Formats: sequence, C-alpha cells, structure tokens
Amino acid sequence: MSARGLVTCGPSAADRRVTEVTVTDQGRQALEEAAPGHVDLVRRLFFGGLPDGLVGPLREALESVYANIIEQGSLPPPVDWHPAKD
Repeated sequence: MSARGLVTCGPSAADRRVTEVTVTDQGRQALEEAAPGHVDLVRRLFFGGLPDGLVGPLREALESVYANIIEQGSLPPPVDWHPAKD
C-alpha cells in the first residue's frame, strides 16, 4: 500500500517499537471508492444466506464478543463505542 501511495509509514516519535501508518489523501479516496462494493459483498456473503431468525442472535453474540475484546484487550475502546445495555 505504501508503494502505491495509499499510506505512509514511519517510526513513532513516542515509542520506537511502533511503526505509525497514515492514510494519504489518495488512500482515503481509494477507500471511499471501494467501501460501497465491499459492504455489499460482505452483506451478500455473510448475511445473505442467514435465516431472519438468526440475525438478532448473531448480532447479540458478536456484540458480546466485541465487548469482551474491548474489556480484556490492551487497547483503549474506540471513542464512538458504547456497550450494549442489558
């Protein structure tokens, strides 16, 4: 992706063990152009064959897995993440 000009990579000023990756303007444009087709493909492949009665339970299960990853992981939660209320 770096060779294609979509991202830049470099050492972190705060922690030399870390490589920081930044999306370039060209990369952001490529992402915006690819996103609609990617979302459609994921919906068709992942959810298209799923019976309606399983969509809700699957959503709940994936939300629980995600919440556990956030709670048990070493990274801070995303700023826009709000755990599901029981």
